[in-house]
Amino acid sequence: MKKFQKILMFLVLAVFLVAGSAWAVPLPPLPLVPDVAGESDLTSYPSGPIDDITIDWMVIDAISLGYVNAYAYLYQIENTSNNTTVDAFNVSFDTSNVLAAGIIPGDDLDALTFYHSAHDVINFSILAGEEEGFLMSYLGPITTTVDIDAITWGGYSLAIGYQSDTLYFIDPRPPVYVNAVAQDSHPPSPWASLASGGDPVPGPAVPEPATLFLLGSGLIGLAGIGRKKFFRKA
Repeated sequence: MKKFQKILMFLVLAVFLVAGSAWAVPLPPLPLVPDVAGESDLTSYPSGPIDDITIDWMVIDAISLGYVNAYAYLYQIENTSNNTTVDAFNVSFDTSNVLAAGIIPGDDLDALTFYHSAHDVINFSILAGEEEGFLMSYLGPITTTVDIDAITWGGYSLAIGYQSDTLYFIDPRPPVYVNAVAQDSHPPSPWASLASGGDPVPGPAVPEPATLFLLGSGLIGLAGIGRKKFFRKA
């Protein structure tokens, strides 16, 4: 398992080195831990790094949102694109353990609030050089859709030069890096982590196959023990 983790980290770092020119700031290295923050660029499929949007993000203990033994994944969209609105944002991962998802109305991730510390260089030194100076655009009621393999926030229109309220979801699994996409009013999605120069965003870790195998073996073993006890009693 340790060998697998080393290979995964090497591959992620290799991708970071190739795409590094597109970043506003460096991304925190793996493994990610709670109370971590970063800034990711989703770049354009047709245009590459010359057209992108910025996602400020933070992963914290979810106690401030009313959940224990869970993590709060927080995102704020900054429309740094060349010439269009942002109308949807999507994070891809196995959502089977998601406890809640939505928007924190009026919450600015860059400011200290009841829910989180400020997303700034004072609290997170890695954010030196991040893009700032965006006007708040309060999205109000939006549509949050939790599918089996992604969460999508949509039903709004974020203009160029504006940033959104804080989008969030709660999950008990610790963070790794996953893929994200964003759309304007003319799909298919123009910006993505997987586009040239794009960055991943944090999302919950999915158990490794070896871990699932051990868990399954353990459950089978427990079932066998229970069966033996049952037959002894009978």
